[in-house]
Amino acid sequence: MPNPPNHTGPADKLIASLQERAKELNCLYEVEQILARLDLPLVDAFQQVVEVIPPGWQYPDICRAMIEYGEEVYTNEGFRPTPWVQSRDIVVQDNVVGRLSVWYAEERPKEDSGPFLNEEERLIRTIAERLGHSILFHRMYET
Repeated sequence: MPNPPNHTGPADKLIASLQERAKELNCLYEVEQILARLDLPLVDAFQQVVEVIPPGWQYPDICRAMIEYGEEVYTNEGFRPTPWVQSRDIVVQDNVVGRLSVWYAEERPKEDSGPFLNEEERLIRTIAERLGHSILFHRMYET
């Protein structure tokens, strides 16, 4: 009897890659929906953002996010620092006002940047930039 077909061919890799991009786009859409709500205080927005980040990463089951803003820290339940982290500064008008970090709770295979994909590096950078824009808008709106 012949062996079953191997499902790791180019088409399977393409499908897996497209599924990852779809997760990243969905994450961006959710972040945008949260930060577009002008009635939502930043503290609530930050907590909601850290909750929608993990599903956008390659290993959502072990992914945790953290936003540091001023003296405040917003994280997922069960968060604990590990060596597997990627971070970006949150910048408002050329001043670093906080930091966005994404952590894996367990070691994963090496990818483009530690256990993280190049696309995840772009994703965290985009979310950090969007957080900076939202903070600026809230500051302007409050004055």
